[in-house]
Amino acid sequence: MKFIIYFLTFLSIISLIYSACSEGKVNVSGGSTEECGTAITDCKTYDSTSTAAAPLCAVCENSKVPNSGKTACEECASGKETKDGKTCHTKIADCAEYDENSKCVTCTGKIPKNDGSACEACADGKETTDGKVCYTKITDCKEYESEGKCATCNGKVPKSDKSACEACPEGKETKDGKTCVDKTTEGDKTASSFVKMSIFAMACLFVLF
Repeated sequence: MKFIIYFLTFLSIISLIYSACSEGKVNVSGGSTEECGTAITDCKTYDSTSTAAAPLCAVCENSKVPNSGKTACEECASGKETKDGKTCHTKIADCAEYDENSKCVTCTGKIPKNDGSACEACADGKETTDGKVCYTKITDCKEYESEGKCATCNGKVPKSDKSACEACPEGKETKDGKTCVDKTTEGDKTASSFVKMSIFAMACLFVLF
């Protein structure tokens, strides 16, 4: 058993040695092969045609996008922003996600207007949890389904018809806001921890002997 562990560790080390790029170089390949070249500052993902001799960036980070030649990452022009690190969009207040036509498809705390040109608040008595659709507000609801029914509650669970949130029966509790389970006592937690530690100790002894 020990021999197998040592052998697998040896293979892992050898793999790292032969796959790692030399100091000052990084893997600039966007495909399955490795191409060690000079990194493009702020590049997160390299293009599939990128090579060591000509690194090309597909996705940037730090609120930048690739330039026209994909040879560098640059900031968006004034009044524009990027959410995906690929393209710049005209900045829309409270917009969290744009489509390929620079229209807003997801907002933060609001929903997109029909034409995607702006974000607007839900009407009184309604709210949004996904930034896309407004639902009739259900007290303690954390997440809604597409039909406006409650899928997940805060400290409670949805009723059978998902029209409201209700508390779990006596002796039960919810961990996920969806279903009620038997309440775990401190004694149960201690017993569970003991079992886990015992299994871990036995595994260690098995490896050593």
